[in-house]
Amino acid sequence: LGFLQLMKQTIPSAVHSVVIQTPSGVARTHRFATETPDVPAQPGERVTIAVAAPSSVYRQVGPFRFSLKAPNYYSAEPLCLTNHQDGRESLLLRASSTNNNWSLFNPSVFFPLLVVLASGDVASGIIDPNLPKLLPVAAAASLAVGATL
Repeated sequence: LGFLQLMKQTIPSAVHSVVIQTPSGVARTHRFATETPDVPAQPGERVTIAVAAPSSVYRQVGPFRFSLKAPNYYSAEPLCLTNHQDGRESLLLRASSTNNNWSLFNPSVFFPLLVVLASGDVASGIIDPNLPKLLPVAAAASLAVGATL
């Protein structure tokens, strides 16, 4: 079921944007989400952010090279934030994209939906000629019920 992405995924509660400044003055902005709406650090507190390794980093053991890149993570994506004031460790989640526009007319949603409905009509038409009329009605009813919940 891993290829279907049906694993239990945590839902982000809040998205944060944090500017981390090193003692030498170099600053970097990290955008991430957390499971709770609590802010993991306040301005001025000392924190450490663990980020995913870039794909160019590897460990060589004899003739073999092992990639240290964590699977399903982008290079330099924040993974964990440690607050040194209170010793709290916060696991960080991937922040959702700001340009997510899900609609039925989005091609990545519309065409698979069209293929499923068309193939269902053909398959059910072979079994019983009245079933193709039932499939779009059932899809619309389930969409209406899902929208109201």
